[in-house]
Amino acid sequence: MKCQYCGAEIGTNDKVCSSCGSHISYEMQKEQEQMNKKGCPRCFSTNVQFERENQGEIQEKSVKSIIHRTVGYCEDCGYTWYPDEEAEPVKRRLMGGRKIAWNSKAVIALAAVVAVMIIAAAVIAGLKDRTELLDWPAEGLSEMLPEPSSEYGAVLIDNEETFNAIVDNVSDEEYSDYVGACMERGFTVDPKTNTGSYEAYDSDGYRLRLSLISSMFIELDTPLEFDDLRWPKEAEGLVPAPDKERGYTEWESDGSFFLYVADMTIDEFNAYVKECEQAGFNLNYEQGEDYYYADNADGYHLLLNYEGNETVSVGMNAPGTAEGSK
Repeated sequence: MKCQYCGAEIGTNDKVCSSCGSHISYEMQKEQEQMNKKGCPRCFSTNVQFERENQGEIQEKSVKSIIHRTVGYCEDCGYTWYPDEEAEPVKRRLMGGRKIAWNSKAVIALAAVVAVMIIAAAVIAGLKDRTELLDWPAEGLSEMLPEPSSEYGAVLIDNEETFNAIVDNVSDEEYSDYVGACMERGFTVDPKTNTGSYEAYDSDGYRLRLSLISSMFIELDTPLEFDDLRWPKEAEGLVPAPDKERGYTEWESDGSFFLYVADMTIDEFNAYVKECEQAGFNLNYEQGEDYYYADNADGYHLLLNYEGNETVSVGMNAPGTAEGSK
């Protein structure tokens, strides 16, 4: 956490900034508690911090008021966001287009990706323009996207499955134009539009994510490759198996698993949510139009997400894990 007055690092339990002597407001402490509870909107890690971004000043007679806005920052994946734009409970996400339940195995398996994303975090968290020239690739997944108008930024990941880039010095108008250019290239399937973010698939199942905070973040992922759906043994007697034939298992171990189910419409997803509720996952639940998270009486934690493009992710964490109730 950073001091809202001088920007110096302060401890979570500090009452006074050791750098400038300012009192740490109750508001800041409560915001920190809420953000730690919700976690990161991208990877749902609870290792999050926030800064108080100066939005300007208001002069009223002899009193000058400074307007601040909270900016959230994830120490694990580098994602930055405005908590006051999170109207609904935070959705669990992971960079690289693969949503999984957060546990130690996932962290180890994705250590290389996280290392790259931390580099991106250093860019975003500074909330300052950079002067590094953007070297937009001439081939690969980037060919599916329009080249940004800004010449500043960096390519973070560029392989056969994922393309990630940060583009600096992007105005709101330029961001809006870029979203429109991507839509013209076919990224209009199951679109999700929020303030400063856009997500959609194309007709072949490629998923695009765009966001603008202090810089524009671009993420493009290849379609998942589905095989015959094999329901994990960890789910037996706990999570009902959907009546679908195709799927993809990300991982399963020690009472936990994460997989994708193909060919499931949003209506079928809602019906499946009801099945899981009836199977006992109806405690401490969070629910939105395209997600459902809940515990059962034994402390197992279930995560259901309608990913779009008729794809649903199903994850379960055993009691005592990062998401499972203790």
